[in-house]
Amino acid sequence: MFCLLVQVKKHKLFTKKIKKSYLLYWLKQVLQLKYASYSMLFGQIFDAIATPLVGHYSDKTNTKYGKRMPWYIAGFILVFISFFPIFHRFIPGEIYPQMNQNETFMKFYYIFFPSIFNIGWAAVQISHMSLVPSLTTSRKKRDQLNNQRNTFSFVANLTVLGSALIIFQTIPDSKQDFEVLSYIVIILGTVSSIYFIININEKKLSEGCEKETINIKNYIQEMSEKIGENQNKNSLQTTISLIKNQNINHEKFMTWRDWMKNKNFYHYGIVYMGCRLYCNIISTMLNFFMVYVLQIASEQELADKTPIEIALIPLLLYISSVVVSSLLDLIYQAIGKKKAFTFGTFLMLISSLSLSFIQKNTSYLMYPIAIFIGSTQALILNTGITLISDVVGLKGKSGAFVFGSYSFLDKISTGICLFLISESPFFKNADFIRWITVLAPAGSCIFAWILVIYGKAKDYSQKDEQQIIIQNSVLMSNDKYQQVVNEFAG
Repeated sequence: MFCLLVQVKKHKLFTKKIKKSYLLYWLKQVLQLKYASYSMLFGQIFDAIATPLVGHYSDKTNTKYGKRMPWYIAGFILVFISFFPIFHRFIPGEIYPQMNQNETFMKFYYIFFPSIFNIGWAAVQISHMSLVPSLTTSRKKRDQLNNQRNTFSFVANLTVLGSALIIFQTIPDSKQDFEVLSYIVIILGTVSSIYFIININEKKLSEGCEKETINIKNYIQEMSEKIGENQNKNSLQTTISLIKNQNINHEKFMTWRDWMKNKNFYHYGIVYMGCRLYCNIISTMLNFFMVYVLQIASEQELADKTPIEIALIPLLLYISSVVVSSLLDLIYQAIGKKKAFTFGTFLMLISSLSLSFIQKNTSYLMYPIAIFIGSTQALILNTGITLISDVVGLKGKSGAFVFGSYSFLDKISTGICLFLISESPFFKNADFIRWITVLAPAGSCIFAWILVIYGKAKDYSQKDEQQIIIQNSVLMSNDKYQQVVNEFAG
């Protein structure tokens, strides 16, 4: 059986959750910065630029520590040094009070550090995601690893939100709330990342996969030699030939130039972008939805103390995400990926319709709505990523390019959308916030669903898995595909 990177699920980078859910709220609502939208936009732009570059050069990297781990370590360092200045009151102003009057420098400060953070996060994200298709050729196991990776990402999110829930209720200062939360996040993120770096030996795991692949190839060759009757031998050779002819196009090794000519590359890139847009916009806008539409607190109350709902609703959302994510393997086997995505879209429609009609006096409905939103995020995002892994297949060498390109679409689209929303002159208008929160995420999800339905995704079964194992070993016996094995080892 192919070796798997089971330890990958232990990685939990906590810093991304607080930045993703609270950065715009922290800058715009708590610090009351006029240029908060630019901080978000430039951070996303630098993230988008860095992501494909990291993906491209990660594919070309070859060190004694592996292809991906050096990029992970470099990204971790950048994240570590840039996170604290973002979620802390203006540090230069605390040292030199006159700097508080220098708006130009403050603007540069809150654009520079989010940009550095996003460059570091791009290195962490792409190197980590690219490990999966590089370490197993089994579609089913790729799905399992991706689901485990995302499930434990949700666990990290739950830890952050659980801490926020406690802090927001015990510290009567909205600025100090986020500062204390950032200290906790830095400690947890650093410990878990160091643990990941120490325990994951990419080189050793890749070499183990190479040996397993060669063993299966040798086994098939030995079985062929032991068959004495020409008829049976011809039958076996014919079967192998059919498997090669049937699947060679699907698992063909490809360079980044080949990807640019592949329709599926663009097809599932838009699917991924749609899934990410739904998750990012709904997660960011829910905080403002509760403030301006449901009016959970007055402006003065918001300045004095962060409302408990700002932590409780996202916490409930992610609890439901964890539960659904842990069941995805069973869901895929029961109904397949396309139907799983369809079910997630159905839950999205229910939550969107509910957000359209909810009022201040029925704000308690936000709790079941959060459950539907969290379930939707788990279903469509996990499924979208497994579809990408299916597109990558055996092409682990260029897998980072695929993930890098897809993340480029994600970052640019998210940055532009949130910038336009937060810079709108109607931003604090209740009706504007309501319909943006409903229509923008829903439109993204529906568009992604349409592409999934008409895409070429394959659902696996036990029979399919056995055929895939034979298929992969046959491909590895071909000189054209042997370079993939060599790449796994190096």
